[in-house]
Amino acid sequence: IILNVVLVVAGIVLLLSAKALWGYSKSVVSAKTITVSSEGKVVVVPDLATVNFSVIAEGADPVKLQEDNNGKINDAISYLKGEGIDVKDIKTSGYNLNPKYVYNSKTGKSYIDGYILTQSVEVKIRDFSKVGKILGVLPTKGINDVNGPNFSVDDPEKFLNQAREQAFTKAKAKAAAMAGYVGS
Repeated sequence: IILNVVLVVAGIVLLLSAKALWGYSKSVVSAKTITVSSEGKVVVVPDLATVNFSVIAEGADPVKLQEDNNGKINDAISYLKGEGIDVKDIKTSGYNLNPKYVYNSKTGKSYIDGYILTQSVEVKIRDFSKVGKILGVLPTKGINDVNGPNFSVDDPEKFLNQAREQAFTKAKAKAAAMAGYVGS
């Protein structure tokens, strides 16, 4: 009996709600919209070459690895500064010291057999005439992993704003033309 009463009450509430929504929907003026899209394109010549390089070394003593890697990284950074690379364009991008495990099948256990140290640096080169020379010299400084160069633009927002401006101008022209069609 209680379930029947609940169902009847729920049905009445639902009907009253539907009637109220129907009445409200009749009072609201329907909006007519037209969507306009457009694109803007700006061709940009890259002005920045980014190179990532690392010293990766293995050994039993992590302190010795650190000293050796620091010497190589510092030598490479000194070279970059000597090539006119600004200090703000050189940054450490990674430092990882990981144990190197070896599995002993007789004992069924793993043990640390040494360490692998990876120190990474990111450098931004603004003078493209120096990119080839820098890439050629880095391995002589003890750098054993080089990635890049990756070419990009130092201030992409400036060019994105130009493209947006073009897109909005084209979209406004399209919208104005479409509005003219509605009047005829």
